[in-house]
Amino acid sequence: ALRAWPLALAQALGGAGWETAVLSDHTDWVAEIEARTPFAHAFGLVRNSYYTGCIKTDPAAFHGVLGALGTAPGAAVFVDDSPYNVACARGLGINAVLWPDGPALRGALAACGVADAVLALVPDLDPA
Repeated sequence: ALRAWPLALAQALGGAGWETAVLSDHTDWVAEIEARTPFAHAFGLVRNSYYTGCIKTDPAAFHGVLGALGTAPGAAVFVDDSPYNVACARGLGINAVLWPDGPALRGALAACGVADAVLALVPDLDPA
C-alpha cells in the first residue's frame, strides 16, 4: 500500500513550485502500483531502474534524475528507507534522509528553502 505522506508532500511541493521525482529500484511493480493506486500524477518525474537499467547504487541513476530536473545535487533532497542508498546519495553531495526520520526530512527540506507553510501541509510527515 502507498503511504499518504509522499503524495501529500509531492503535491504540496509541486503546488509551491518545487520539482519532485520518484527514483525506484523496483521491477515493473511500480507500473502495477500505478494501475491500482495512481501516484505518478503527484510527481514531476518517475524513474524506475526496471526501465533505465540504473539502480540507486549507480551514480548515473541520481545524475539522470538531477539532469532531468535541472537540479544541482546540493539543492536536492533524497528520501529512502535504505541506509546504503542514503549513503550513496550523500556521497554525490545530495541532501539525503533516512526515512522514517520526519524531523530530519523537515530540516533537510527547510535547509533547501522549502517554506514552513508548505511543510505544514503535510502533518503526517512525522511518524507516530
